[in-house]
Amino acid sequence: RARARGVGVVAIAPLAQGLYRRDFLRIAAAADAWRVARALIRNRRELSQARAARSVLEAAESLTPAQGALAFVRANPDIDVAVTTTTSLDRLAETLEGLARSASPKLLAALAGLSLDAQGSEP
Repeated sequence: RARARGVGVVAIAPLAQGLYRRDFLRIAAAADAWRVARALIRNRRELSQARAARSVLEAAESLTPAQGALAFVRANPDIDVAVTTTTSLDRLAETLEGLARSASPKLLAALAGLSLDAQGSEP
């Protein structure tokens, strides 16, 4: 709908703030407690969907889960810009490395089946 109206689309937090990570609920520092509490309060639905996507992302060949999630967003022709942030140099390197890789059609289809739009939510 945005494209039809000449409006660009920005995907904010295309990595779902790490909700899909296996260790997302692990609290090792005070910042982790804040991140987990915020997700449980504000993103409960997205958390359950991200947990469902975890096995799909972990099964992706030649991509880390973060790279697979970003590749899914980048493969959507309706998204003009994807914005992600990190405070970790390792995660930044992983993201940048992933920009040179594409997701397989099988991975894209599996993730599309789990997306909010596929489940009847309004975009």
